[in-house]
Amino acid sequence: MALRRPADYQPKDGARFEVHFEKACGLFGEAVEPIEAHLETDAVGVSRWTWRAAHLGRLERVAELLREGLKPHQVAQELGMARSYCYRLSQRARERGLVQ
Repeated sequence: MALRRPADYQPKDGARFEVHFEKACGLFGEAVEPIEAHLETDAVGVSRWTWRAAHLGRLERVAELLREGLKPHQVAQELGMARSYCYRLSQRARERGLVQ
């Protein structure tokens, strides 16, 4: 396993990272897809881990920046991802109605 910071990580986010399975003998498919984990504390002070598929976090971040008026190549530069991948995520965000 490898832990990596998300491209848009800020120190104020606290414990937030992506979990990637680099060597997974006998595991394949969804079982080894990267996830984004985040330790959150609620209003009462209880801490809990939340997680989601890492690509969903990227999709939401791309959609947010597109809604702010950035072009896909600018979003790719901002998030440190390949332009082609960013264009695919932009298209997926439009298909899902996250961006007009």
